[in-house]
Amino acid sequence: MLKKKFFIVVFLFVLFSLYSLDSYNSSSLALSLKLNNADLIKAQEEITKAKLDVLDAKAGFFPTVDLTVTGTYIANPIDPIRVNIGDYINIPGYNDYINIYNGMEKTYYMFQLELTQPIFTWGKLDKALKLYNQIYDIRVLEYTDAYEKSLTELKTRVMALYFLNQIHDILNEQKNISKRLNELSDSAYENGFILKTEALNTHVQSTQVDVAYEQINKEVLSMQSYLSKLTGIDDFSIDMLSDDISNELADEKLNKLVSDYSKLSLKTYVDKSVSDERTNLKLLYALTNISEYSKNIAEAQVNWKPDIALVVNASYSGPRLPFIETDWYGKNDWNALFTIALKTTVFDGGKAIRNVKRSKSDLYESRINTLDSKAVIINNVTENYTSMNLSIANISYLNAEVELKNEEINMNKSLLDSGYGGEIEYLRTILDRNTLLIQLLQEKINLYKSIYTLQYLIGDSHIF
Repeated sequence: MLKKKFFIVVFLFVLFSLYSLDSYNSSSLALSLKLNNADLIKAQEEITKAKLDVLDAKAGFFPTVDLTVTGTYIANPIDPIRVNIGDYINIPGYNDYINIYNGMEKTYYMFQLELTQPIFTWGKLDKALKLYNQIYDIRVLEYTDAYEKSLTELKTRVMALYFLNQIHDILNEQKNISKRLNELSDSAYENGFILKTEALNTHVQSTQVDVAYEQINKEVLSMQSYLSKLTGIDDFSIDMLSDDISNELADEKLNKLVSDYSKLSLKTYVDKSVSDERTNLKLLYALTNISEYSKNIAEAQVNWKPDIALVVNASYSGPRLPFIETDWYGKNDWNALFTIALKTTVFDGGKAIRNVKRSKSDLYESRINTLDSKAVIINNVTENYTSMNLSIANISYLNAEVELKNEEINMNKSLLDSGYGGEIEYLRTILDRNTLLIQLLQEKINLYKSIYTLQYLIGDSHIF
């Protein structure tokens, strides 16, 4: 009892600590996910219910004991029946009364205890226990798989939020540059240096930046809202993440992650993803076993396969309450019966046979689903593997483009400082470079999303 109280106190302390945190590291994020995510909590409850089903199946091996107790009050009981012997013999004045029936008392009690113990059931009880044990294993695997998926989603969305905030900062800079370009364009148009269409085009580009800025705002808020739902952390924001997560998302760590996973071959990913040790494959095999056990149970229920049980019945009835009222045992109104009972279905119109055929069909379908699911897993691995390599190539290309634009910015800045260049050209080059930086960050989101998905598919799910 003390041990149980200790664990409850520790759990409440951890829960309180989570709600009072100002920042979250990898461990506290994962713990918050496990404690607060609605899908994981539901999956945990399914495990609890499956465990109770297993206990019910085990109880089938033990006897069932039923007790029936009735107490009756008789408002108008039968009176005693008395006979005068003098009425039947020829002796004048002779009266001798005897009781033929003593009459009923106003109370009547009945106690009946019945015990039923299965003896032989054609293995139905054993197979049912195996079935429910397998269902319990499935619920555990479902929880494990749901946790791995949720962890991958958490990691992907935190990463995306991190880069979206960087895009937000770049677009904020773009807005300021666009505002300055609008002022310069309007001034140039008023002084006759550019056409009106050029000035209008600058304003249109500025409006596009505003639209992009609002779109990113929407994505950031949507991502924060979903992360709140996923983890149970109210008003989730990037500011809540501790420095260790920011460090894990820094270029140096992410480059190592890319290096580690990009050097693996597609065959390695495929072999690991369809390994028998993978949670989702274990789940598929367990579902096939369920169909197998269901078929075996259906075969044990066909006609002319009797169940045999021992039934013991002990009863007492009488006007006195046992062990309380006096002389309750006087009439000796008790009985005990020992019965061997046999029950089987002789004819059901072929229903049992059809159930067997139906369960065999379900088993075949389950095996087909396993093969199909493997094909789906391999397809997902292939898609994410090729997406990863494409993103790596795009990032390499964009980095080269950004480097080139930075050189152009430096050159235009030198020309501007020397009086040979214009501010408009210099600012437009910065806008172009920032657009490439945004594309680069978007490509990074795609890259790490592919890597995190591959981690899940090969069973390497962890929080950063």
